[in-house]
Amino acid sequence: MLVLLMGSSSAQLSTDFYKKSCPNVFSVVNSVVKSAVQKEKRMGASLLRLHFHDCFVQGNAVEKDRHRPRIWARRRRCSEQLWATATPSPKQLAGTVTPRPYSLVWARRRRSPNPLGDVARALTGAASPSLVVVEGRGRVAGGGAGEGGSDGLGGRPRGLFRGCDGSILLDDTSSFTGEKTARPNINSIRGYEVIDRIKSKVDAVCPGVVSCADIVAMAARDSVVLLGGPNWEVKVGRRDSKTASLSAANNGQLPPPTSTLTNLINRFQAKGLSTKDMVVLSGAHTIGQARCTVFRDRIYNETNNIDTSFAKLRQGNCPRTNGSGDNKLAPLDLTTPTLFDNAYFKNLIAKKGLLHSDQVLYNGGSTDSLIESYSKNPKSFNSDFVAAMIRMGDITPLIGSKGEIRKNCRKPN
Repeated sequence: MLVLLMGSSSAQLSTDFYKKSCPNVFSVVNSVVKSAVQKEKRMGASLLRLHFHDCFVQGNAVEKDRHRPRIWARRRRCSEQLWATATPSPKQLAGTVTPRPYSLVWARRRRSPNPLGDVARALTGAASPSLVVVEGRGRVAGGGAGEGGSDGLGGRPRGLFRGCDGSILLDDTSSFTGEKTARPNINSIRGYEVIDRIKSKVDAVCPGVVSCADIVAMAARDSVVLLGGPNWEVKVGRRDSKTASLSAANNGQLPPPTSTLTNLINRFQAKGLSTKDMVVLSGAHTIGQARCTVFRDRIYNETNNIDTSFAKLRQGNCPRTNGSGDNKLAPLDLTTPTLFDNAYFKNLIAKKGLLHSDQVLYNGGSTDSLIESYSKNPKSFNSDFVAAMIRMGDITPLIGSKGEIRKNCRKPN
């Protein structure tokens, strides 16, 4: 029997995971983050965004797998249950097909000539999904039960990586290209050096105990608090991936700044996050900055959903010509750019959202009421943001014996 599931897992994450093994880890992390944010407030937004991008990219193995029958035959020696997760098809991401996350009992597929392809089609409605993630108990594709095994591409071993697993921290090498140079990350994601400093401080008191993935999650929470936002208890116990994937980071899992509302809803839904989660997490844009290249089109070419004076203000620091001033920065929140508050939602109502993907949240669509509610009720925003951050942190982490605790966050052990 093959059981297919989509969703998040937090089976072994807990707020007191390090209570005995590293009781002072939260204070050590906080001290480094506090120093970094005091030096540069923007760093708080960068560390929060680092956590988001780490959690949203996940996947492994069986990319355009041409050896599925052989792998399936080997998997028959596994225990009966396998879990398969497929990323949305391009049509789903474009909003033309509604995702169908559901559970199936697949009792008779072993006679199929292409069982994994059938599994993927059932999950995504796509004949050739971009990525299928398969993990099993026992022996999986010639590898261990957790990380490892083969991806079917000529039998080359490849490690499993999941959401919130520190994969974004891995540096490229001569034989490996990770996520740092992916389109959503290059010249954008920052804060790696802060994570390095935290890791060094933590390992000085608890060597080999705390994962880089957990450090990223703790640093994100501390950043929000230091910039005036809500506090919460971070669930920890994640382990680090041994690999990462440029293709997975580039395949549309991270919503681009040009996203439509439907596109945003679908991409968050694919991670088990609701429309409400999507809206409240977008509220993180109450801090941080964006480069001219990602909002140029909005301030010059959009007219119906942008305040004229706001557009002119931003045009003053962002030339119309591509390649000119691409890296010039503007705050995502016009009014209180270094304070974590609900001003972001007020800006959207005033048609002063910097990114296209911000303003689509308030443009006559299904999320307008949420924007209006959060603009009037900062307490509601804070509490819902905390709940959504916890859910995002639960996205399919590596736990138990899977993965590893990296000695250096930039490379596998």
